[in-house]
Amino acid sequence: MDITTYTGYFHDGTLLKIDSHEDNIFFFIESFPISAGGINLNKDILSRSGTLIGKLCFINVKYMKIDDQVH
Repeated sequence: MDITTYTGYFHDGTLLKIDSHEDNIFFFIESFPISAGGINLNKDILSRSGTLIGKLCFINVKYMKIDDQVH
């Protein structure tokens, strides 16, 4: 499923896990709990705890910069 429509729900979410494979990095993320009131959202895609679970993928990463140092 493409979660592009739901990216705004992840602003106060949680980073669950970071994984990498070759030159790809995957961030597994969970949104903040979403209440039913006033939100036009397909409730069938929510987890049991009322959150969205997603994976942010970075493909063909050449390098990372951490504290101004290239890794």
